[in-house]
Amino acid sequence: MDKAKQFELGLGPDPRLPFEFELKRSARRKTLEVRVASGNVSVRAPQYVSTAEIKKFLSERSAWVQQKLAEQQTRLADVPVRTFDEGSPWPLMDSTLSLRIDIGSCGRCKAIDDTLCVQLNQQKLINTDPKELIREQLEGWYRAQAQAILLQKSQVFADNINKAFQEVRVRKTKTRWGHCTSKGVLQYNWLILLAPEAVVDYLVAHEVSHLKHFNHSRQFWQQVEQLCPDYLQHRKWLKNYGFSLWF
Repeated sequence: MDKAKQFELGLGPDPRLPFEFELKRSARRKTLEVRVASGNVSVRAPQYVSTAEIKKFLSERSAWVQQKLAEQQTRLADVPVRTFDEGSPWPLMDSTLSLRIDIGSCGRCKAIDDTLCVQLNQQKLINTDPKELIREQLEGWYRAQAQAILLQKSQVFADNINKAFQEVRVRKTKTRWGHCTSKGVLQYNWLILLAPEAVVDYLVAHEVSHLKHFNHSRQFWQQVEQLCPDYLQHRKWLKNYGFSLWF
């Protein structure tokens, strides 16, 4: 959030707060919370908390916030550069595909060996930015891959623990990598396919384990470990590098 917007919220530039942040108030929230994720700082606050109290809260945690921002900036240096240009590398779990762009009568995307071939509709190029069309085709392809791959992996893990799920859905979300509903619907963020396959397996093991334990109890984590013995390593990877799985 830019400084002008902060000022509108009554939280403009402050020498005690050498970072930008986003404020979200909620009538249901009872406590103040600061989060640092993907190089961004956000504050969750109850409706009744004053601006002065929020500033004091952030000032007391300023050193911690700056440390987390520095750590994330270091990790950002390790993030591979991905573009929508010819030859750009795009990951699919443990594979890397090279992007190839063609012009044709229709828009489509398919993988041929180690090449991700995107064909752009010639007519649409007249009024549309090519990169937007490339993004559109890539998104459709990744969604389709995610639907097939995550369904198959979910079935394997669910069979392992003798549980059934209703269906698998894929979408792109801002805050969750996966979710299991009380009705047994498994939902996944299809961006997870940009992560190593072991991390994908951890996510599926996590959500499938909720079919048996609809909580995060000790029994739940034991179930996750049974399905994914190295889950702690992959859980840590997702926490530290999940922000790099962008599209």
